[in-house]
Amino acid sequence: MDEPYALLSTEDLSGATLPTPQASFSSAELRERNDLRVQGDKELIARLLQVLQSTPDAPIPAAHAPVTVPEQSLLGQWGEVFCKAFNQRDFLEWADQRGLDFNTLKVCNGVLQARLHGQNTPRRFTLADTSGWWAVANPIIFIAQLLDPAELGLAYLGDRVSNTERSLPLDRVLAFHGYPMPANRLQVEVISEELRALGAFPGIDDVGLSRSLIHAELLNQQRDYQQLADALQTMPALDSFMLYKSRLQLTSGSLLARTLADAAQLLKSIVEDTAIDVNGDYFFDHRKQVVCSLPKPGEDVTQMREWLPEVPDVLWRRLLRLAEKARTDIYLDHSVSLAGLLQAYGIERALSNGERATLITRLRQWPITQAPTLYTAARSLDERYIHNQYIALRNDRHTIRKALYAVLRHGRLTGPQGLDRVIAVDPERLPVILEPGRRQLQALVEQVEFVNIRQQEQIDPASHVLLSVASGIGAQGLDGQWKMITAR
Repeated sequence: MDEPYALLSTEDLSGATLPTPQASFSSAELRERNDLRVQGDKELIARLLQVLQSTPDAPIPAAHAPVTVPEQSLLGQWGEVFCKAFNQRDFLEWADQRGLDFNTLKVCNGVLQARLHGQNTPRRFTLADTSGWWAVANPIIFIAQLLDPAELGLAYLGDRVSNTERSLPLDRVLAFHGYPMPANRLQVEVISEELRALGAFPGIDDVGLSRSLIHAELLNQQRDYQQLADALQTMPALDSFMLYKSRLQLTSGSLLARTLADAAQLLKSIVEDTAIDVNGDYFFDHRKQVVCSLPKPGEDVTQMREWLPEVPDVLWRRLLRLAEKARTDIYLDHSVSLAGLLQAYGIERALSNGERATLITRLRQWPITQAPTLYTAARSLDERYIHNQYIALRNDRHTIRKALYAVLRHGRLTGPQGLDRVIAVDPERLPVILEPGRRQLQALVEQVEFVNIRQQEQIDPASHVLLSVASGIGAQGLDGQWKMITAR
């Protein structure tokens, strides 16, 4: 006998037809929830900074680097909603019937991808095919759209896999907050500096873009690439020595350009204020961390003179930090060599004229990483509440449908195997609504007068007490029969 899925079917489970209540929070509750969210975001930022920080010669973090998401952060709260959606009973039953491996589940742009147990080739389930994915996809795909604005794809979250810490890949965490995945060390620096300075994630403008400084940095870096391409184009022939000898003054306003300008001004102030004996041009060697003085033309001296303060002061330590950020030597004209510029942006140097031509083309056509468009709904407490209630209602309707099928199969409408059977409901729906009444009923049954009545009626002490609007208060008797309790 097939299950009567027409009973309480999922086809009418839209947000418009379900009796989902609107969120209603007091001012105190809103403040508490906001404080928890702010604290959770701070914890997430601290973990992000740990992943983003790197040693001078280390590569930038990989896009798949895991980031443990605190439960109280905004992303963590939506992650819990997504986990609940992915573990709704209708979907789990549908996935189990098809033998899907939950370790391979991923949803992206409305498409579910997974491998079947024992198979290596992944299968794709779309909303237009005959697999039935469309019937269980909502609200998984809607929440995935909020969580994954860059459409990178989200894996299954829940108890069916070993991801107990609920970690997400770095690029997904950044995208949720409006950041693109950084392509070089200086982009990582811009994101890290901003998060440290704000202590929070940047806001969103009217068109759904984050107000982060990274967007201006991406444009300015592209201008640096164009300036670099022009300089490479004017070189008569590729020469490794010329890559170090040829220098540029960046005009873009990028982080590198600003850092070089600030460091050059600081170097000049240090030399002038300290009265260092420098007869010719000088620069700061970022590797040796010393000021180097070049011999004047015509001098018999051929070696550079080096200077280091006996007691480093605040200005000197700041110069060291700026030079470390730029990772190139500091000159008074805030210029940078072509080789240094390529190294700063993590671009491999050309070794031949043919490679130079290819590199120039790449630099001129360098794409700007597009920042994801964010949804204001993902920042809404009401939206998260409504989705939690929506999923809870779906779970309860699934439970009721299965229970009604069991009643029909058993053939009796009354008794514990009939409509009087006790079923488990979603903890975030009916139990929350009934909690005030449950507390009042609990206070009643603990009163001495009620305890005496239970003893007189020979009620099982281990039995639960049920209050019914139609028939009053009842409980299980010592003889196993259900009894109504009446006052004497």
